[in-house]
Amino acid sequence: MRNSLQFRLSLWMAVLLLATAVAAGAVSFFWALHEANELQDDLLEQTAALVLAGQLAINPVEPTATPGAPRPSVVVELVDTAAGEPRVNGIGRLPRDLPDGLDTHVAEGRPWRMLLTHLPDGRRFIVAQQTDRRDDIAQDSALAALVPLVVLLPVLLLLIRVVIGSTLRPIARASHQLDRQGDAALVDVPAGDMPDEVRPFVTSINALLRRLTESLEQQRRFVADAAHELRSPITALTVQAENLEHAEMSPEARRRFVPLREGLSRSRALLEQLLSLARVQAPRADAHHGPDAAAQPSVALHEVVREVVSDLVAMAEAGQVDLGVTRLDAVRVAGTPVDLQTLVRNAVDNAVRYTPAGGRVDVSLEQAGGRALLRVDDTGPGIPPDQRERVFDAFYRLLGTQQTGSGLGLSIARSIAQRLGGQIVLETAPGGGLRFEYRQDSSPR
Repeated sequence: MRNSLQFRLSLWMAVLLLATAVAAGAVSFFWALHEANELQDDLLEQTAALVLAGQLAINPVEPTATPGAPRPSVVVELVDTAAGEPRVNGIGRLPRDLPDGLDTHVAEGRPWRMLLTHLPDGRRFIVAQQTDRRDDIAQDSALAALVPLVVLLPVLLLLIRVVIGSTLRPIARASHQLDRQGDAALVDVPAGDMPDEVRPFVTSINALLRRLTESLEQQRRFVADAAHELRSPITALTVQAENLEHAEMSPEARRRFVPLREGLSRSRALLEQLLSLARVQAPRADAHHGPDAAAQPSVALHEVVREVVSDLVAMAEAGQVDLGVTRLDAVRVAGTPVDLQTLVRNAVDNAVRYTPAGGRVDVSLEQAGGRALLRVDDTGPGIPPDQRERVFDAFYRLLGTQQTGSGLGLSIARSIAQRLGGQIVLETAPGGGLRFEYRQDSSPR
């Protein structure tokens, strides 16, 4: 959460808004205090002018009280210096040598704003008011400016989050689009609606993706070309070996001939797997649209499963493995018959090969919740959980495996699944072996 750009921007904007609100409250307080000082001084000067004009008598005005809290009023009194110290009944003792004019003084612990002047007969009088009135006005003004900001702060944060989320939405959309692409569909990240600050980074990413695509394409072409060039001589050697098998030879020669024939068979199977891998990983013209299953016609997956199981029954019987179909719903999925047949064949073929004699392989196909679920359960040794992701790597095989193979079957199956928008999951089968489960959205009939 702390590494989220949206979270950081929202946090800093909240801090800045709060600091701005506090600064605005402080500025408002001092500005209101200045205005209150001027108003208070005008009040004192006007009161003194009324006294000098004879329109206001000099009488002590006691502080008036209002419900809840005392509020001092204006004090207008003569300054008594008979005792040698200036004194006003409504205020108390004043500092000695108090000058004429406006000033703020503390009398008996209370701050007062005072105006000291003379009557025409030479007597001095004072007009004063406590400063808490002025402070109250300034505080109320500051709160009036600060409270709306504090109250609106959550709304501002929500709006900021919405704006930031809207600004970063093109990045999230591009990330989601890349996540939906298969390994064979490395396309450019759209930079048209990206923010200017992110566009150079997107351009660099696109350049890297293009270089990576070229490298992968060169690798695929090399694998396909090498497999294609080797298939002809391997096929010729296989034909010659089959012809030689029918010729007369000594028992020693025939004993040595068997490993040669098996080696040629394994090499031929490896070449076919390499060609299949290069074919399923080859980019297509519509690769920028993501998984291309939606662009393919629907295929009867149950017919594909029935055909594959029928083809592999002979191999299962030769290995004394009970191969059968426990459920076969009529399900159609988008794709090509070749891709789906390759995927199903690799799954069932692996299960039969790695199931020991006397074991069983159960194949089921059902439609649940608008999805096709293909399961292949075997009673073989299974795959440890920490190795179930590694077995999808090309040429990766588990240590201690006695069966011959190229290590490409599951890699080819995953490439096909990604192309068709499906998903392969490896789990522990109910019988203790391995469960191969393929999930893909079903198509309408």
